Amino acid sequence: MKRLGSRRTLIVRGVEGGPEPSITSETKGFLAMNGEAAALSIAAAELGLSWAKRSDIPGGEPEEQAGLVEKILAGEKVGPVREWVLLTAATGLLAAGEAPTLVDGWKRAEQVLNEGAGLRKLKESAGG
Repeated sequence: MKRLGSRRTLIVRGVEGGPEPSITSETKGFLAMNGEAAALSIAAAELGLSWAKRSDIPGGEPEEQAGLVEKILAGEKVGPVREWVLLTAATGLLAAGEAPTLVDGWKRAEQVLNEGAGLRKLKESAGG
């Protein structure tokens, strides 16, 4: 990544195999800044959360997932799936250098979600 010009890179792999952190188990990865890489571990306890069960995270067809996202953004869905969204956002903020720690990223993501900014952006991008 350094050879490609990246100054800051976060590489994670959740237990489910996806490129986002998991709320069901510890996620391991690396955070590289200015050519120096450090191992990173993301755990629910770091944010004062309990581990979710995989069954707490619904799957479904794209339409179902879109509806779930809208409910989360509208504040109508709480619990593990909302926490996973916040954890993913917090990790993104950490990766982008917009939050110095995962906890800071979580607080910022939660504030934005609670203020309704995500739902407004969704409606704006949908043309309504």
